[in-house]
Amino acid sequence: MDTNHLINLRHKFETFRRPFGFNYVHFLLIHLYNSSSSSAAIIKTYPLYSIFSRLQHKLNLIEREQEDYYQSIIDAIVLIVSQNDVCLTETVEQTYLNINIYPISCLFRLYSPIHLILFMEPLVLLNNQRLNNIIKIIFANEYPKDKCDYIHFCIAHRKTTLIMDLLSGSVQQEQNEDNWLITKINSPSDRAWLPIHYVSF
Repeated sequence: MDTNHLINLRHKFETFRRPFGFNYVHFLLIHLYNSSSSSAAIIKTYPLYSIFSRLQHKLNLIEREQEDYYQSIIDAIVLIVSQNDVCLTETVEQTYLNINIYPISCLFRLYSPIHLILFMEPLVLLNNQRLNNIIKIIFANEYPKDKCDYIHFCIAHRKTTLIMDLLSGSVQQEQNEDNWLITKINSPSDRAWLPIHYVSF
């Protein structure tokens, strides 16, 4: 299966009933992680996995752990994102997550492809230079914004090292290596929690 076929499947995907905001890039990212033995078990704990699984069945897509197939998925993602990078920050609302099943994820209401990447990395994408650059730029531009909870999400999942990796080389990081924490220390998430609340949870 090549990149063109994956791009063409997008038209069929758009006809399916799905949660508002769950876009094709979000779907392809889950498919990529699901196709890798190093991340397949973890991705099944992602809150939107059941939605992906239903849509995957409708598209007749199967996981194939082959390097050329990974590359086809990544190429399709890069192509779509290069046309409109908003698809990486488009959110899906998840308000009824069971705390017993999703003890950390239930603390967050909105999920975007960037949240998925933060949930899964460093496993697959950050090894790809093109996507790595795109993700770093979007993360650095978005995290200081009001109500943006990327920092809170990373803290809740014990991934402060990932924050520093994503900000490495950025203007903000060069100014102060702890600038991300200074910027967000008193900034509430969408659910009105401060970073310290996630640290304490």
